[in-house]
Amino acid sequence: MIPRTLAAVNLALAAVAALLVLYIGRQFVAPTSLPVGGRRAAAPTASAAAIETARSPASAYNVVASRNLFSPTRTEAPSSGVIAATPVVRPNLFGVVVRDSGSIAYLEDPTTRRVAGYR
Repeated sequence: MIPRTLAAVNLALAAVAALLVLYIGRQFVAPTSLPVGGRRAAAPTASAAAIETARSPASAYNVVASRNLFSPTRTEAPSSGVIAATPVVRPNLFGVVVRDSGSIAYLEDPTTRRVAGYR
């Protein structure tokens, strides 16, 4: 036979479990209320036409259909437009730690000011 204290604890836990099941069921059944918000001012329709951006012609996307995008041997085609080359920022060497298991170089990226160790 189960001792009375253990039976009382089991009964209390069963009651808590039943209450939690009822609470969860009530959350699923209860309708959700919509957030209350103020009315928005109507946007003028004349400005929407002025904001329309120029789109590229459909022929600009033919490169997607003509080349295999998932080929590992695919290389980028040289662009026809002249793009100004941005100067490459070289990382700063903070130091080198030499160990039996291998050396670690600590480099700082000047743009993000982040120092990382490389093996």
